[in-house]
Amino acid sequence: MKTMKRSLLPLAMAVCLLASSAALPALMLCGVSSAFAAGPEAVFLPDAPVAASTGDYIAFRAQKAENPIAGELLAGIMRFTGESTAALLGTPSKNLCYSPLSLYYALLLAAGGTRGAAQAELYAALGLTDAVAAGANPAGMAGALYRNIHLGDQDCALIIAHAVWLHAGYSYNAAFLDTAAAQYGELYRADFGDAATAGHMSHWVAEKTRGLLNPPITTKEDQRLAIFNTVYLKTPWLKPVFSARRTFTLLSGREIETDFLRTDLTAPYGLGDGYAWARLPLEGGLDMTIVLPDEDTGLLPLLTRQGGAQELISPGTGYLRKLHAEFPQFAFDTAFGLETALYALGVRAAFSPAAADFSGLADGPVYLTAARQDTHITVDKTGIEAAALTQLFGEAMAAPGQKEEEPIRFIVNRPFFFCIAAEGIPLFVGVVLDPGAPAGEATQSAQPLALSDFQYFPHFQIATDNAGEQDFRFPGLEVVTANFGQPIRVDEDDYTVALTYPFGDVALAKAGDTFSGITIRIDTDALAGPRGIRVGDSLETLLAAFQNDRAGEALDVQNDEIYLYQESDGAFQRFGSATFIAGELVTVDYNVSNSYQQACWVSFEIRGGMITQIRWDVYSA
Repeated sequence: MKTMKRSLLPLAMAVCLLASSAALPALMLCGVSSAFAAGPEAVFLPDAPVAASTGDYIAFRAQKAENPIAGELLAGIMRFTGESTAALLGTPSKNLCYSPLSLYYALLLAAGGTRGAAQAELYAALGLTDAVAAGANPAGMAGALYRNIHLGDQDCALIIAHAVWLHAGYSYNAAFLDTAAAQYGELYRADFGDAATAGHMSHWVAEKTRGLLNPPITTKEDQRLAIFNTVYLKTPWLKPVFSARRTFTLLSGREIETDFLRTDLTAPYGLGDGYAWARLPLEGGLDMTIVLPDEDTGLLPLLTRQGGAQELISPGTGYLRKLHAEFPQFAFDTAFGLETALYALGVRAAFSPAAADFSGLADGPVYLTAARQDTHITVDKTGIEAAALTQLFGEAMAAPGQKEEEPIRFIVNRPFFFCIAAEGIPLFVGVVLDPGAPAGEATQSAQPLALSDFQYFPHFQIATDNAGEQDFRFPGLEVVTANFGQPIRVDEDDYTVALTYPFGDVALAKAGDTFSGITIRIDTDALAGPRGIRVGDSLETLLAAFQNDRAGEALDVQNDEIYLYQESDGAFQRFGSATFIAGELVTVDYNVSNSYQQACWVSFEIRGGMITQIRWDVYSA
């Protein structure tokens, strides 16, 4: 993802008196034009809430006292953060940064426009089912939360923004205007076939993130809905921070020299099962928690154990301790496909042409087809600057009391987890595996295909037998539907159960009453493959994501097949290969197998230098 930095004029802030939809002119509700030569038509533009300056302590505290955070909303956000973080960051192979609050706000806005099963699933995923049943107003609670944590200074800012673009031929439901207004959401009507619409969206994102994000945005004529959320954060350290050069040990065991930050301060510190953590204060009442795994534990086991992500996000209150902290500075971009994680969280009806009901938002038939998040984060001597963009796209149907004599040395010299929060609300969470990786470039650690890649599907797990060697557990139909939702079609014979989905299909090989294999074929860019690779990505992107011992070489097209890497550690064998037909590279395969003749295999079909199909195979001979 390309990033850019530029200065923008300060955003205008004003007290917003929210008007009901009945007070809006009828023309704004219905519109009269289906083509917009000048770009999308603004239907509703709310004023941003007033943010007290962090330098005015009395006004700053009053802002928080006047906008208390609802306990039901806080509980829902924390549960959602733990579950979604586990789904998205559970087996990282590169630096990752994710904004749970950005996704939460986008889904909450979508929930306000849905009805029936789609709305019930969204509120369940957001942890708000009981609150809504008791009569709570989720949009109002979300608006109060934003007013509580909103920061508007040039050098200390926390800005959340929402926008909805609706097909030019549709009209907004009048009640949805109240929902959008409560969350400070902007509403537009647009021709998705007009290039000006994508340009308007890109400009909106750049403005709301002060130029930090500028991801490529494309629209298609058959799109009917787009819901965007952005979270922008800029805040300096509360205590002085100095630069240093230190050694950082990567997951592979290789050591690198990189830029560190060091500070001496008194801050919350604690010990957990296999890790230590420290919470470093930032201006504006924000903080950054760094979780450092024990050397003999490592980061991945902490993330993948039951409830691990939730524990790392909120490791406890700790005790105030004098600390000498050293941690690496870093900057990187992340792009997530969110569909699989949302399916795992139970959000399925909204993606189904048969079950989605967005009648609370618009008068036309719509269902969600894609969900994506882009983030950028920079942590350096000046502080933290980060931004997130969440996009939802839709189409029409078709130890207490002890006094420390010396400061505790908290030296973050190996892969770690971080959480940046405001009033306990996680804004950004992530993992840093390689702080020296260039910002704005892919940070894939280029490892061979591993069993952990196949845990990309949240409900597919790897079992361990008594001998300590890993064995494969094949999912049943309930696990497939838990990941991907209800299929469009199911075909079954004596050997196979085949399920058809919009992204491709899933086939289960029968073995009596159980299954001995699974094949997942992805034909569209709606679902990401291993390490975030998607249909439509380039061959160069693919080769950079996995180990490639032939990097820098001209591939020998005289051979039918060449190996990109081969290795064995006794229990497991791994290889990557490229296959040519008539001198053209047509498939790239990666394999990991064990001594039980069980194998995980992923194959990428290549045409014209682009990925056209991704196929997973997990089987037992």
